[in-house]
Amino acid sequence: MRFSIIVPVYNVEKYLHRCVDSLIKQTYKNIEIILVNDGSTDSSGSICDDFKSKDSRINVIHQKNQGVAETRNSGLKIAQGEYIVFVDSDDTIELNSCEVFNDFIEVNENLDILCGGANILEKNRIYNYKFINNEKENIMSGLEFLKLQLENKNKVYHSSWIIVFRRMLLTDNELSFNKEYLVGEDEPFNTKALFYAKRVIITGFTHYNYYRRLSSLANTNSLKKINSMILMCQEFEEEINKLDDTRLKKLLYNEFLTRYIKLFAAIDRFNPNDKQIFKKVITLKHALTLFNKIKVIFFRTCPVIYKLVYKIHIKIRYIKNKNNLFE
Repeated sequence: MRFSIIVPVYNVEKYLHRCVDSLIKQTYKNIEIILVNDGSTDSSGSICDDFKSKDSRINVIHQKNQGVAETRNSGLKIAQGEYIVFVDSDDTIELNSCEVFNDFIEVNENLDILCGGANILEKNRIYNYKFINNEKENIMSGLEFLKLQLENKNKVYHSSWIIVFRRMLLTDNELSFNKEYLVGEDEPFNTKALFYAKRVIITGFTHYNYYRRLSSLANTNSLKKINSMILMCQEFEEEINKLDDTRLKKLLYNEFLTRYIKLFAAIDRFNPNDKQIFKKVITLKHALTLFNKIKVIFFRTCPVIYKLVYKIHIKIRYIKNKNNLFE
């Protein structure tokens, strides 16, 4: 079997038919679809079972609510496909996605990762996200790929649904999603996979349709989620330190510095020790770009004002996105 498509499902009865329809209608048929019902309290579970009764390629797992990380892990444990495709249950993929990816696999031996693209759909707007290519070679190592994207300030690789993973890459390196990360679990998973990947291809193919519901980090203000994100950044810093490539280390530090500053600016409540963590991490030595250096100086000099300015910026952006006509 070529592809295992893993779909975490939780209270998405409104969108689930649209999602699964885009999977069962794939023009390439040598696939399995794994629907993992994460303790839904609406009709999502029964919808999954109904799909399974009509298509033998569909497997359904019902489990108590454990969060998206463990839900994806449950799918990975039973996956049989040579390659893993992740799809969120309120999104869709193009009907020829698996066929196009299979064509790339047939032509290029031993691909560890295939990079697609995404249409980001809001109420009145559509954005197209693609990976940066160096125009000379569309196959490279995972470390070369990371450096290329970060050098060009491209953060598309943060989302697991935009990448197709060779299952052997994940199993051989014991990679899974960390259940302690309540938000942002895709980024460390993807980046670790890229650390190990020998052959990564940028396909230039836009396969994913991501339906964005307007929200912001400021609306995710529980202490559990805050501490989860702090833990993620701390643990991933340890992974960055293991790299030999000095330039890539600097680029990744700069990236996580941005994450820390946004996190601090967006939230209101901290555990006492968390303030010391932010003070330790948000320093000029981790800032690579001039813009980040200015933000660090502003943050360390006037943290209260920085927080206020950031929140005003987020509100303005929210209102703008909400009211703008289609572009």
